[in-house]
Amino acid sequence: MGDFNSVLNVEDMIRGNPVSMVEITGFHACIESCELLELPRKCNRYTWNDKRDASVFSKLDWVFINPEWLVNMSAYNANLLPEGVSDHCPVVISLLDGPRRVKPAFKYCNVWASHTSFLNIVKETWDHNIEGHQMFRVVKRLKYLKRRLRNLNSQHFRNIITEADEDRIELAKAQEELHLQPTDKTLQEQEKRLYQKFMRSSYMAEIYLQQRNKATWIKLGDDNTRYFFSIIKHRKLKQTSFQLKGNNESMQTNQKAIADVFVEYYEDLLGTKEKK
Repeated sequence: MGDFNSVLNVEDMIRGNPVSMVEITGFHACIESCELLELPRKCNRYTWNDKRDASVFSKLDWVFINPEWLVNMSAYNANLLPEGVSDHCPVVISLLDGPRRVKPAFKYCNVWASHTSFLNIVKETWDHNIEGHQMFRVVKRLKYLKRRLRNLNSQHFRNIITEADEDRIELAKAQEELHLQPTDKTLQEQEKRLYQKFMRSSYMAEIYLQQRNKATWIKLGDDNTRYFFSIIKHRKLKQTSFQLKGNNESMQTNQKAIADVFVEYYEDLLGTKEKK
């Protein structure tokens, strides 16, 4: 972290001479070569200004981390403070101490659609008779469907990555034994069965990781699984809400206050549960 005296993107400077691609190519190459990622920041986008009448604002101060940091460290963010009498904004690295979710948020997983009972579950849920306004019926059905899909995930897809790794190991053992006794019919059948099982589980794991990483390609293997999980963690950290403006136009930075703003918004939008 510190003053790198260089921008990474054309939009990292306003006013002054336009940023050319030649100026940022070397910095880009360095970051990519070292496999660095920017630590998500809070508040100010620009970290330096020249303190003149027509001020030039630039992002020259950076905080970078690597995949090992993401895997081994807790969640942190870079908090940029007002510059005061300096021309650079001080940077403070802060530990995110927001409340942990007791229950994880529901996220649809693409691999569920491959299960034979998936369509029946959706149809049965949507045909469920619920009285009330149209929007109320839709919300209730979706809530009921989430519960059933969570059960499906728990029963069949909970350990999808672990199962793929275990199937790969079992297949490798069977193939080693088959090479020692290539004419053994029992070993041939065993290798064929384990091959089909691993093909399915590895495909499911691939779809699962593609969705989590929002990538269009992925190569399974021990050499890069750790890297992709670190990228997933980095994306999740970037999507964290550090501040949010409430109905009273005040900016909330406390994690509990931010959660209350979300709850208040959706209560106004959808209403609250009617008390009997």
